[in-house]
Amino acid sequence: MLKQKGYATATLLYLLILLPFLKKFVSCFWDTPFFTNQLDAKKDTYYRFLNYERFNWRKLVYLLALRVIAATDGVAFAQKVLIFDNIIAKKIGKDIELVSYHFDHKSQRSVLGYQCL
Repeated sequence: MLKQKGYATATLLYLLILLPFLKKFVSCFWDTPFFTNQLDAKKDTYYRFLNYERFNWRKLVYLLALRVIAATDGVAFAQKVLIFDNIIAKKIGKDIELVSYHFDHKSQRSVLGYQCL
């Protein structure tokens, strides 16, 4: 299935990748002039993109990790450090943007919050 109309997938993905580096939430796409000047998409565009079931997010992260590893192949092993600190930021309430249930291995139960890396 080919995309026939709307905004380019690469542009949406690029703007979504920028968010954590700018310490912003998805809501800033329609509130902040910087993002509205880049792409005049409404909030449904981003949420449809994030919820599209045929987009393989795990594969994207995997391929990104492969590129990072390949880029550091020339570095001596003693100088390489890669630390993943996977935490769950617990939240209270159900009307919070991008909040969902995650299994917390420490407490052995599902908790409402953000999965942070």
